[in-house]
Order: sequence, then structure tokens, then C-alpha cells
Amino acid sequence: MPATRKTDFDVVIVGAGPAGLFAAHHFCEHSTLRVLVIDKGKGPLKRRCRINDYCECFKCKPCDILSGIGGAGLFPTAN
Repeated sequence: MPATRKTDFDVVIVGAGPAGLFAAHHFCEHSTLRVLVIDKGKGPLKRRCRINDYCECFKCKPCDILSGIGGAGLFPTAN
């Protein structure tokens, strides 16, 4: 049955880390299911850890290193 509203989804994936993104990709490539991916973190260009500026962790909520699309693997490593 086709979705009747923009808010109708067959699958909701919570978390846009590697596993969530792979699951969404798999559903989209191998089915006609409508998929929604949600994540509590910021987008890739807005993620910035302040520890490099102040030499201490501010315990940001949500943490820019651990939250956001791509998960912790997307965050650049410090030099």
C-alpha cells in the first residue's frame, strides 16, 4: 500500500551511524519501503569538538564526536 502522507514510513531507523546508514541504504536498494533515518546529532559541517580550543571536554549534549550522521568515524582526528 503506498504512503498517503509525507509522514507515513514503513521503516524508521534511529541513529545515522554506519549501521543505520547501511540499513537505510539496503532497504532503499532492495525494496520499495519508505525509510526515515533520524539522529540527534548535528550535520557533518556543523560538528565541531571544542576540546582542541580549550584542552578539556565540555561534555556537550549531544556530543559532536559521538552523535551525528556517520557516527564517530566521520569526525576528523586531531593532529
